[in-house]
Amino acid sequence: MYSEISFTMLTASLLHFTFYLYLFSFVAYVAVLVSKKNFYTILATTFTIVAFTLHSLDLLFRWFAIGIDHPHLDNTYETISFFIWSIVLVHLLLIKRHKIHLNGILVMTIVTIGMGLAALHPASQSHWLHSHVLHIFMSGISYACSFIAASFAFLLIIKTQKIFPIISLALDSFSFLCLTLALSYIISSSATIDIWSYGILVVLYVTTLSLHIADIISKKSLNSKIAQIFSLSTFAIYSSWMILLLMSYLGIGENFPSISPYKLGLAVFGLLISLIHHLIVFRYERFIEMLPPENTLDRLSYNSILVSFSLLSLILVIVTASTWKWDAKEHWSLITWLIYAIYLYLRLQNGWRGQRLAIIALLGFFSVIFTCIGK
Repeated sequence: MYSEISFTMLTASLLHFTFYLYLFSFVAYVAVLVSKKNFYTILATTFTIVAFTLHSLDLLFRWFAIGIDHPHLDNTYETISFFIWSIVLVHLLLIKRHKIHLNGILVMTIVTIGMGLAALHPASQSHWLHSHVLHIFMSGISYACSFIAASFAFLLIIKTQKIFPIISLALDSFSFLCLTLALSYIISSSATIDIWSYGILVVLYVTTLSLHIADIISKKSLNSKIAQIFSLSTFAIYSSWMILLLMSYLGIGENFPSISPYKLGLAVFGLLISLIHHLIVFRYERFIEMLPPENTLDRLSYNSILVSFSLLSLILVIVTASTWKWDAKEHWSLITWLIYAIYLYLRLQNGWRGQRLAIIALLGFFSVIFTCIGK
C-alpha cells in the first residue's frame, strides 16, 4: 500500500514538473521570435531537453510498474502522453541535425495542451495502442512525424505566401471555430450567459474576417492597420472568455456548468494559435529572417511524411491481419494513409513541390488528430 502511494506521488510530481517545463519552453520559444538574443534559443532548448528527460522517466516508471512485457498504454492518458513524447523526440532530433528552432513554438503549443489533457482526462480504455510494444512505438513515431511535417508545411506556406492576409484569415477563422465549439456546451445549456458579450465577439470576428477578405481582394502583402486592430480586439475578448472557461473548469461561479477537459484544451489551443498569429504579424520580418530556405522546409516535410507513411503502412498491415474492427479510429487511420499516399504520388510522379503539397500535409495531420481521438 505504501509503495503504491509513493509511486503515485512520484509519477504525479514528474507529470507536474514536465508540464511546467514544457510550458516554460513554449514561453522561451515565443521570446525567440520576439527577441534576437541567442540566449532564449538556448533556454528554450534546455527546458525542452530537461522536460523530455523527466517525461521519459515518467513513461519508464509506469512501464516497469505494470510489467516490462505489458506496457501500460491502454488508456487515454498514456496514449496522449506517449504521442507527446514522440513529438518532442522527433523535434529534438531535427534540432540536432538541422539547427531549426522556429517550429518549436508550434511543437510546444501542441505539447503543452496535450500534456494538460493527458493529466486532466480520466483513464478510458483503448485497444488501438495496446497490442504490441513495436506497434505502440511505430504509432507514436508515425503520428509525431505527421505533426512535424505539418509544422514545416505551415512555415513553408507562410514563407511562400505573397498575400499574408490569407494566412490571417485562416488562423482567425480557426481560432473562432475553436472558441465557438468550446462554448457550445454553454450556449446550448440552460445556464445564464451574457449573450451580448458573445454577440460582440461574433461581430468582431465577422468584421475581422471581412477585412482580411478585403485585403486579399486588394492584393495587399500584409494586413491593413484596421484589420490588425480588429484582430487584436477579438484576441482580447477571447482572452476574457478563456478566464471564464477556466473559472468554469475550476467550479468558480454559478453561471457556467462544468466544462470538459477536451473543450477547455480546444479553447486554449485556439487562443495560443491566435497568439502565435499576432506574434507573426508584428514580427513578420524577424519571422521570415529566421526561416530556412523553402527547399529545406519542403524536404523536411517530405522526409517526415515518408517516415510516417511507412510506419502507418506497417501498422495497417499488423491490425488488418489481427484485430481490424472497422471502428472510427481504423477508418481515420485509413483516410490518413490515403492522404499521405496522394501526397507522395503527387510529389514523386507529378513533380509537385512547395505550397500545394504543404496544404495536403496539413490535411494529413488533421486526419491524424481524428485518428487519435476516434472512439
